[in-house]
Amino acid sequence: MNEIFRRIIEIDNRAKELFSEDAKERERLRQDTVREIESMRNQIRQMADEKIEQLVSQNRKDVDEKVKDINSAVAEKLTAMEEKYIQNADEWVERIFLSVVRE
Repeated sequence: MNEIFRRIIEIDNRAKELFSEDAKERERLRQDTVREIESMRNQIRQMADEKIEQLVSQNRKDVDEKVKDINSAVAEKLTAMEEKYIQNADEWVERIFLSVVRE
């Protein structure tokens, strides 16, 4: 009979050890999962920051290119206006002069 009680106590103690080991393993897995999730969050943040920087950089390049195109178009128009002025300046001055004198 004592042998049966001793055996029951041993089984109970072993069950407690297994339960304790299981609880420790669950906690270790939980902590590993938390660390892995945090690592994934950091990677996602880093990837998002890099993508944002790429987009900002591309937008800056696009804006710079558009400004360059606008400046080029304005310069061409100014050149054309100056050429037209050079070609027609004497005639315009004469017309203005005659217009003022006739009034």
